[in-house]
This record gives sequence, C-alpha cells and structure tokens, in this order.
Amino acid sequence: MATRFVYAYVHGLFSGPQSKKGRLLSEFLRQRRLQLMQPNLNHANGIPLGPDAALEHLHVRFSEERMRIARNGIDELSVQLRMVGSSYGGFLAARYAQLHPSDVDSLILLCPAFRLVGCLRDHVIGPKNWSQFERDQTFAMHNGDTLPFSLVTECSHHPERPAVKCPTRIIHGKRDAVVPVRISREYVDVMRDKHSQAANGTTAAGAPLQLDVVDDDHNLLLPHTTARIQAAMDELWDMQANWQTAL
Repeated sequence: MATRFVYAYVHGLFSGPQSKKGRLLSEFLRQRRLQLMQPNLNHANGIPLGPDAALEHLHVRFSEERMRIARNGIDELSVQLRMVGSSYGGFLAARYAQLHPSDVDSLILLCPAFRLVGCLRDHVIGPKNWSQFERDQTFAMHNGDTLPFSLVTECSHHPERPAVKCPTRIIHGKRDAVVPVRISREYVDVMRDKHSQAANGTTAAGAPLQLDVVDDDHNLLLPHTTARIQAAMDELWDMQANWQTAL
C-alpha cells in the first residue's frame, strides 16, 4: 500500500503556528509543493495547552486530515505524520509518536524540551521562584505571558523522555540557555542504552537516531541553522523524490 505523508509543525510554549520558525518551515515545504499542518496549541487567551489537551488536539487534527484525504478518493493510501517539533512541541511530537507509533513516520526535533519540568524550574522560572509558582498556581513571565502550574502537573504524568520507534533527527543549539544541549545528549544516550542489543546510532527500537549540535541558541533561527534544518528535512524525508505526492 502506498503512503501519503502529512507534514506537521508542533510549536513550543509561548509560540504559535505562525511564529517565524513556523513561517520558515511552511515556506520551505511550499517550495517543494507540500503543505504544512500547523495546529495551534494555545488557548484563545494565548495560554499554552497542557500536554493532555495538546496531544488530543494533535490527534484530532491528524484524524481530520486523514479523513480529508479519504474524501478525495485516495482511501487506498496509508497516511502517516512527519513532524517537526520545537522545544515543548518537540516533547509533544515525541510523546505523540510514542502513543501512536503506527501514525508517525519520522520526527525532526528542534531543541526538544525533554525533562520539561526540570527545564522550567532551573532555566525558565528559576529555583527561587518555584515555590511561589506552585503556591499561586500561575507565573507571569517577563514578556507578559502566563504559565499555569497545571501544565507542570500534567507533565508529571508523562515520561520525561518519550521512547519512539521511528527515525528521529534532533537539532540542538549548543548555546541554548532554556533547554541545555545536555538534555538532548542524555536523551540519545538513554535511548541507545535502553536495550543493550540496539546498534550504535539507533533508538532502543532500532530506528535511526541522530543528534546534530549547532552553534546557535534556543531559537535556532540563525541562517546556518535554518539551512541545516532544511537539509535535515531533505535528507530524512527525501523531499525532492516526494514532490509528486504533494497534498
């Protein structure tokens, strides 16, 4: 059975589908005659969805896209996701792939926020403010955004490092002060060590797992980095060969 791929961008905290990164990725795919699904993982007031609601929203959007493809008379095709996830969106993309392995073809994760609660405590909220955050159940960021403590509570019910079975490319900035690059290095080490029989350079399930460390910060928007992201998409997804299967 032939496979039709749905390309999706999963944005991070205090971001959105039309962020600069989202627009760059959308334009890159448009040049290859492909569309980018860009779900909005924020409430109407801009507060980010917790992982439970965000994962459900991703599932609904993918199901709708799969139904749309079937309505176009190509229900003989299997449909799979190819996702780019940034920061919190990288964690969500990996968790979605763990929960729905047959739905996901592959992942590109940009500074993925594995061990999210620790990153929020140590690098975003700050250890000195954490008790107040827990007491008040909300925290006002310097830019005016509001983070609910319920997101932290929900995250504690999900694995810090979701184990995935699909090919995965991680791109992480070595100057990232929000999610330190060691988080991705630890993730790669843990995934490779989970089963001692897994070959070097693979996940525990045997799928390719690669970490690219670039000279950039958490935003990954420097020109050489966006070029590396585009190259990773071309390499992992053989974009040129898939022009004819564009949605």
